Amino acid sequence: MSKPQFREIDSSVGKTAKFLKRSSFALLLTLAAIVIIAAALIVLLTSCATGPTVQIIDAETAMQIIEDEPNAVILDVRTVQEYNEGHIPEAVLMHYGASEAIVLDTLPNKDVPILIYCRSGRRSAEAAQRLLDLGYQRVYDFGGIIDWPYQIVVPE
Repeated sequence: MSKPQFREIDSSVGKTAKFLKRSSFALLLTLAAIVIIAAALIVLLTSCATGPTVQIIDAETAMQIIEDEPNAVILDVRTVQEYNEGHIPEAVLMHYGASEAIVLDTLPNKDVPILIYCRSGRRSAEAAQRLLDLGYQRVYDFGGIIDWPYQIVVPE
């Protein structure tokens, strides 16, 4: 009777080994699928984030762009009252919450550099992001006029 017991044990070990081989293979396939899906998601998410971004610059860089790019638009996104208290020469006034129609009418060319400022930087950041969302390509935020060391025009 001892021989049948060994056969049962051999048979049981063989079945367990086959089961483990199949389970390991299934586990490897599952892990490979997870890795492939994760890689595809990473590629998809990074490809969506490759559009233009707001470029945060300082006053000196803004002045350099103004001097180098004759078509650059200097955009003041403060209130009319703030603008009348003093603004950068040749700045165009447009409220930072202006409608899309006003933005498109005021800034018809989406490919020229647009340099945006406000008083301290909060409104210019919001306006800059909004311009990107509307398809403008070269958007620069140089913060607030309080940090502008160059000429300011005060209307009389």
